[in-house]
Amino acid sequence: MKQLDFDTLVKCVKWSKQDHYVGEMTKVILNGCSDNFLLIPDVDYYEAMQSLEARQLEEERLLSTARRNNEGMEHEKSGRIDDAIAVYEENIKVGYPASHSYERLMILYRKRKEYAQEIRVILRAIEVFSSAGATDLLVKFNDRLEKATELLNHQKQ
Repeated sequence: MKQLDFDTLVKCVKWSKQDHYVGEMTKVILNGCSDNFLLIPDVDYYEAMQSLEARQLEEERLLSTARRNNEGMEHEKSGRIDDAIAVYEENIKVGYPASHSYERLMILYRKRKEYAQEIRVILRAIEVFSSAGATDLLVKFNDRLEKATELLNHQKQ
């Protein structure tokens, strides 16, 4: 017998006890009590499990991003800028829409006058935050892209 908490069941499954269904059913135990259960269609159960797994993966992406951000900040405080950059770069590869790593990399590369690297990070940020619908950040990143491009062109002259 499968176990699933009631809140997850309510959020993920579109089926109610009153519906009549003929087909494969999954017995879902509620609140850890085998006398308290629902039978739901397998298709709805598997849909709920996929939704739950996707949410758990997204939460793990968030937690991993936050851990790396904290690690990067510690490296910066200790003066280990190369280590901080490496950690922040890991975050932008993951592409979770949390701005800290992108912003810190932009600043660190600007301080080093590595404008091509800054532009690469800005373009990645625009890609990630466009997908997330964060229009306020996109304006900021586009402004920064314009300035970084000017600095790179000036540097090449």
